[in-house]
Amino acid sequence: MASTNTNDNDPAKILSKTVKVHSITARQELNGTFCTVKSYLPEQNRYIVQFPPTTPATQSPSQISLRADNLTPANYIERTRYTIAEMKQAATALAHDPQTRAVIRQVYSEAERRLPPRVKPEYAVGLVLLLMGVIIYVFGFTRVMFLSSILLLVGSVILPDVMAGAGVKGTARNFPSRWRAMLVEGTGFQWITERMALGGFVFLLLMTGSVLIKSGGGGGGRGRTQAAVGGNRGGGLNAESLLAENVVKWTMEDVYKMGFDDAAQVKDHGASLPTNHASMGYFAATASRRTSTSNGEDNVDWNDYESPTSPTPPKKKGGLGMGSILSLLAIGRAVKDMGFNVEGKFDFPLLVANVRLMEKWKLGFLGIAIYRVVSSFL
Repeated sequence: MASTNTNDNDPAKILSKTVKVHSITARQELNGTFCTVKSYLPEQNRYIVQFPPTTPATQSPSQISLRADNLTPANYIERTRYTIAEMKQAATALAHDPQTRAVIRQVYSEAERRLPPRVKPEYAVGLVLLLMGVIIYVFGFTRVMFLSSILLLVGSVILPDVMAGAGVKGTARNFPSRWRAMLVEGTGFQWITERMALGGFVFLLLMTGSVLIKSGGGGGGRGRTQAAVGGNRGGGLNAESLLAENVVKWTMEDVYKMGFDDAAQVKDHGASLPTNHASMGYFAATASRRTSTSNGEDNVDWNDYESPTSPTPPKKKGGLGMGSILSLLAIGRAVKDMGFNVEGKFDFPLLVANVRLMEKWKLGFLGIAIYRVVSSFL
């Protein structure tokens, strides 16, 4: 029933979409322009569309009513161009706004007042960007960008209290209500309480810590391992140099070179391998079981041979990572947009109907997001 009402209010299924105008005879200058569909007038069987201020063919007012036959949903490239044009127009209007200029001058003067003498704000910004680049180089782009996003999110919530001079206690006291207000505004779920919002924030912090720890994974260790192996290659591989770094993981090339050197120097087979080396899982036979033959090979009593301990298999990487969290957010947004009616209540038949009407490529991305989340727990 909910899906029927939705179709009656939007028979062409173009509400809130970017569309291209065509086949208009009265105002041919509008043909080929793009606009956003705002609402539908059932009694007139027309859509109210909004043209951006940059459209030269439109005059005030920028909203007009058009038939669905004159509107075609824009493709991906056209939507991207339209969005870029809107953002450019908004940035231009903001840059030429006198109030914006006044705020920028005020912020610049305040920053100049707080900085040390002869230090301009633009120099401080350059130093911050340089420091940011160093941090990204050391800790990795993904970790820094993810942490920066969380800090910016929290900063946007507490900014009103900081600007009002509420202090640390006042800011902390108002944080749950402001965090809840941001969640309600972003999701539209009015039933979210302050306690639920605060619990979600704690969960977000825990997930952030987990992502930062896991994504930092073995960059430095890999560099040290390669340096150790490279150094040994330059001066020759031997047991003493390899035992000094127990974490070195030998490649087949390294092992082959040690064997070749042993043969070239007429040494016993495996003489360069350290005994019980963990990274190789190699266990040499004891002296009572090992005898040297004239051809330099070892005879081992295989009836009394103790097999080497199997290496510990690597732990499976699982749990929620940054990609899984983003996929989870995408799934939640899709469910909210397609599964909730105008009253803000979840309607499962409406969700099923909207999923069936989804474009194939959108359905594919949604499936990838679901797989990403499910595979994180398997």
